[in-house]
Amino acid sequence: HSSIETATFGFCGLFCFLKHNRKSTMCGQTPSTLGPAGNWDRISDDPWFGAAHAGSMTNTQYTGTWPHGFYVFAFDYNGTCTADGMQRSNVGASSTSLFSSSDTHARFIVAADKGGGWVQYTGDDGAERLAKIVKTTKSGRTFYLGVAFTKRWATWAPDCTSTLNEPCSENNAQAIVGAANSDIIAAKDQPSLQEVLRLVATRSGPYNRSVVGDFSVHIYSIELQCVDFAVSAGIPCPPSLTQDEVAALSAVSKKEEASWTRRSSSQESGGYALVFRTVWSPAGSVGSQEFLIV
Repeated sequence: HSSIETATFGFCGLFCFLKHNRKSTMCGQTPSTLGPAGNWDRISDDPWFGAAHAGSMTNTQYTGTWPHGFYVFAFDYNGTCTADGMQRSNVGASSTSLFSSSDTHARFIVAADKGGGWVQYTGDDGAERLAKIVKTTKSGRTFYLGVAFTKRWATWAPDCTSTLNEPCSENNAQAIVGAANSDIIAAKDQPSLQEVLRLVATRSGPYNRSVVGDFSVHIYSIELQCVDFAVSAGIPCPPSLTQDEVAALSAVSKKEEASWTRRSSSQESGGYALVFRTVWSPAGSVGSQEFLIV
């Protein structure tokens, strides 16, 4: 989940800078006198540009630096790279030489033209990645901008159970919630989303007990009820919650970051739950839908 937040916030800083090239209270950016050409160069020369411009470098759990691996890339619609915060030498290269799949550039354009969103693609290292894509125009040209992260589970702590009050339990809970969140935002349409809900509800695929042990994750509606279209698709509902549990989970459900809470608001026993509110809004969709991952 933190990878998704990082990609989104850094991207916000970049987009506002390119669009306005001046101080913007929306993203908390600082004044700049760079011209249109200088903008692209600065992005490529400073891997942490997006974070710094959004004022996020001192607003994260990291010590004064943007998490390694997050950078901004930009292409014009002809497929020419105009910015690459990881490898400056890629600027000017064609998308066909930088993307492992021939349709990646076209898929990014489709997402950009339909209002932007998350797009899953295969990186040049063969790893599956998720990119936040949006469209912008500058100096009479059209571009799409992106920030991506590898769609890979966080390191799982073996020989750890959910009955332990240990850091390894927190680590595994965060890993499984993050994996579920990535699967949700990567779903390109409702049938794909239904498959994610089915895998989670039936503890299949990556959520199998042989993989996650006694840790479990559940996906609820924003009202902490069964997701309506899951019922119509024959997908099992997550466990029903007591009034105490609903009160405890609701208390943190509107926070922007994943939050820990006691499972019951009136009991000290019963353990803890990690709650994360996510938004499914596939590229080109008219609306969006919120879920709570617990």
